[in-house]
Amino acid sequence: MPEAQLAGRESALITALTDAVVGVYGEWARGLVVVHLDGIPRGRWGIGGLTVDDASPAITFGIREAGPDRPGRQ
Repeated sequence: MPEAQLAGRESALITALTDAVVGVYGEWARGLVVVHLDGIPRGRWGIGGLTVDDASPAITFGIREAGPDRPGRQ
């Protein structure tokens, strides 16, 4: 997704990704979810060996190490 399309929607995306993890693991996991939205400037990435003109964000999310080891997890 071009970075311009993400602008102004960051909060909604972070909330939705967090809610997705909570939907799988349960409410206890909410405080363990970490979301990073890292923008990649125009001309700094490519596909198939060709530079792509659009700026693109890299979106990653995860759960802190304590999540999978939590006693009594769902």
